[in-house]
Amino acid sequence: MSLKLIARSDTEQVTLEEAKKHLRLSPDFVDHDDKIKLIISAARAQGEAHTHRVWNKAQFELRCHGFPSRDGVLELPLPPLCSVESVKYIDNKGVETVLPVESYQVDVDSMVGSIYPAFEQTWPEVRAERFAVRVAFTAGYENFPPALQQWMLVRIADYYANPESVIVDTQSINKVDISDVIDGLLDPFIIPVVA
Repeated sequence: MSLKLIARSDTEQVTLEEAKKHLRLSPDFVDHDDKIKLIISAARAQGEAHTHRVWNKAQFELRCHGFPSRDGVLELPLPPLCSVESVKYIDNKGVETVLPVESYQVDVDSMVGSIYPAFEQTWPEVRAERFAVRVAFTAGYENFPPALQQWMLVRIADYYANPESVIVDTQSINKVDISDVIDGLLDPFIIPVVA
């Protein structure tokens, strides 16, 4: 199985203006805009990696050696799933074929999205070769959860004020790592990964 990123939205879930407001910076202060944009992207990437989700809309192609045989469900990684654009496969004659939309169902409501054969349908036979099945899909949030937005704002402020991600208590000269507290906001969104 292989996953290929086709395209990603360049619109971040937290805007430069929102980040500057949270940082209490004047909109007219533009000296650090490029730095803040990088911090926004870094925070989003860290959140995505931690939760095993896609936060900004992105288009992917999942490549498999064949359709699943057990219960017929093909889970699509990196939720939340928005849509499935196409399901293609190489048939036994070596011809790439687009699977008709009415022959499969798309589950966008479960924690991990999936596709499965429609009622009284089965997956077609595919040629025995690498990546004989290709599923094009879009994932990412339509409505970004407020808890994730708050996590991003706190993480952005932390990165901006403390590039080392550590707060130093000058009274006792102890380092206090606030990552666990901040990352607790992500806990309800984490998708468990099975090795």
